[in-house]
Amino acid sequence: MKKHWTEILSILCAVSLTVTLLTGCSKAEKTSEEVQDKLEYLTNINVDTEKYDINDNPYLDYIEEQNGVDIEIINEASSSQYVQKASIIFASGKLPDYVLINNDLRTNFSIWAREGLLLPLDEYIDETTYMKNDILPLSWELSKIDEKTYAIPMQRYDVSPRMTFARKDWLDKLGIDPDNVRSIDDWYHMLKAFARNDPDGNGKDDTYGITGRSNDEYSLYIFLDAFNAAKARYVNGEVLPNYILPEYKEWLKFMHRLYEEGIMDPEYVVNTKQQYWEKIASDKVGAFYHF
Repeated sequence: MKKHWTEILSILCAVSLTVTLLTGCSKAEKTSEEVQDKLEYLTNINVDTEKYDINDNPYLDYIEEQNGVDIEIINEASSSQYVQKASIIFASGKLPDYVLINNDLRTNFSIWAREGLLLPLDEYIDETTYMKNDILPLSWELSKIDEKTYAIPMQRYDVSPRMTFARKDWLDKLGIDPDNVRSIDDWYHMLKAFARNDPDGNGKDDTYGITGRSNDEYSLYIFLDAFNAAKARYVNGEVLPNYILPEYKEWLKFMHRLYEEGIMDPEYVVNTKQQYWEKIASDKVGAFYHF
């Protein structure tokens, strides 16, 4: 599953009637029997839901209870068919209240906004603190059509849903406390110890600090976040790709250092998937980057 910063959550105006229903019932108008607003959310959930039904689970129950709403999730699990399903629903005129706009729906997003099918959100966003202050300016720019904001960005804290794993038995043998491995310098010294200090105890210089594989583009993203070089940046009205930033060059220097000093597996970017896992399983590397 690839999730990039261009993915956004678009809030729709499912014709003016829906907005009227949402805003036209004040607390004073409610009787003793609680009135719940019914909201439909069209989305593409294609990951493990921990055996929960997408419309019957503790997460959704909590949101509904806290906000006095009844949410129905309309899901299309196939990413390839999600665009078609969304297009058919919008063409029918029976619109949901919310829809997930992924990369494949960017063109539709522009068309729907200009056709008046989406609700401009600027006045509502202005009333918030979190949304205005904590979402990146670049993310907001991606949510605008003709200077109006039609979406709330889905903003990840990192560039990918990946983590760097390190062998606990090697850490224990080398006397390295993982709680003390925090900075990029700490990582360098840990990986260097994996490569130089014979963590597998065979008396040979045959281990590496870290490895990767060729058919996984995310292998190339490792440590980018540590240099603040993982994402494009919005500077003075211009979007700058991450690979032209000074921080990206510093990351390249660091990766070259790992390679030059023999800390990184020299076959890092050419390993097949099978070779990658064989090296991890055969006590040859101390760390790896994976989903």
